[in-house]
Amino acid sequence: KAADPILPLRFFKNSIFSVASVLMFIFGIGMFGAIIYIPLFAQDVLGYSATNAGIVTLPLILGLTVASAISGRVVSSIGRYRAILVSGMGIATLGIFLLSGLTPQSDYWDMSWRMVIAGLGLGVGMPLINLAVQNSFHQRDLGTATSSMQLFRSIGSTVGLAIMGGLLNNILTQKLTDVHDEPFVKMANQNGQGDTFNNIDVNSVQGILGSQGQESILDSLSRLPAQAQQSAIDAFHHLTLTLQTALSSSITQIFVIAAATMAISFVLSFFIKEIPLKHHAGDEEKTPSPAA
Repeated sequence: KAADPILPLRFFKNSIFSVASVLMFIFGIGMFGAIIYIPLFAQDVLGYSATNAGIVTLPLILGLTVASAISGRVVSSIGRYRAILVSGMGIATLGIFLLSGLTPQSDYWDMSWRMVIAGLGLGVGMPLINLAVQNSFHQRDLGTATSSMQLFRSIGSTVGLAIMGGLLNNILTQKLTDVHDEPFVKMANQNGQGDTFNNIDVNSVQGILGSQGQESILDSLSRLPAQAQQSAIDAFHHLTLTLQTALSSSITQIFVIAAATMAISFVLSFFIKEIPLKHHAGDEEKTPSPAA
């Protein structure tokens, strides 16, 4: 029977581990609370297909990968990490905040440069938190300490998705309180088909703005008499624009909240104690060879 089934409580006596645990938890909230809504924005606001909405995050992944590799080499060379870690968290905060500037008129390149900046910051911050913790423990505890950081990040991402999802739904619902005044909704209510708009939320908005939902509604409208068909289609397009605008501003508010959360991580990173790396690129010059 394990004395510490999850992680040794003695780890929390280590100030770096204690601060890094809180930092990684909040980092998980800010990181996943933001990037999970980029594909949603691309698909339901900008009109990308489901496949392309997933591919659209490639600039963020590219920035994250490049920054992770470069920061690792730099830290390995100089043997110190705190200044780079703080800089990375600051860039991540800025990058996520820049995502709040997206609008329904944004194009792929407008999204891309914002995602690259966010990816650069995340790519610097995440691995260096792990490095700081690893550097503060004996080799026999490295596995447990490292996996503990992933545990706190996973818990943070789970909590973040739940919080951000609830906030998004609440913000969107408030923005669409007047949706029943839309001409198309009035038409649907008169025809006994207004149930979709009785409890408007993120899921119902996605259902309407999605390609299948649009095709289904437009197909139904095509069966209307000619004199009523065009006015109904115009009313539907107006409703679509209203929903896209509301969803866009709701998601960008979530980006602001995620950036504020990441800003807390930025502040916490100043409290990570600096310990020179035990092994870095200059050590081989200071250590005698076996022959010597």
